[in-house]
Amino acid sequence: VAATAATAATAAVPTPIAEVAMVDIFTSDALGPAVCVVCTLYIGYVVFTGVQTIKSLKEELTAMGYDVTDFNRVGELKSIRRAVENGSIDDILDKVWYMRSVESVGVGSIVQVQRVQAYWKKKGIDVKTLADLNKVREYMIKKYGIDAKMT
Repeated sequence: VAATAATAATAAVPTPIAEVAMVDIFTSDALGPAVCVVCTLYIGYVVFTGVQTIKSLKEELTAMGYDVTDFNRVGELKSIRRAVENGSIDDILDKVWYMRSVESVGVGSIVQVQRVQAYWKKKGIDVKTLADLNKVREYMIKKYGIDAKMT
């Protein structure tokens, strides 16, 4: 009986986290809705500027004669543009596809896996299983060196 009473007494004492959880910021003042509006506007701004950046980079690279239809990420497109300016376009394409290969193993869809397989097949590397990524890694090390940055 004593253990049950001690447990009940402990459970009845609110902890600081419980006190915070009990505050209803949506009905007590306008802070909650204001925070939601600000967050929504910020997320909208980030998405809008990202889409605009992707669109402009794709237009720029396409105008230069590069096929960038497979690329829809700001970081990849910026890396490709830098590589075009530096004259190392083949290197960056290999590196971007290598990173995509690694990513598709963990969280890729079947379409991503098929695109990765198609790219490396053009390079003479047949990627069918997870173990075949070692072939891709060996290719990258042989071509760019063990200390090369792969992103």
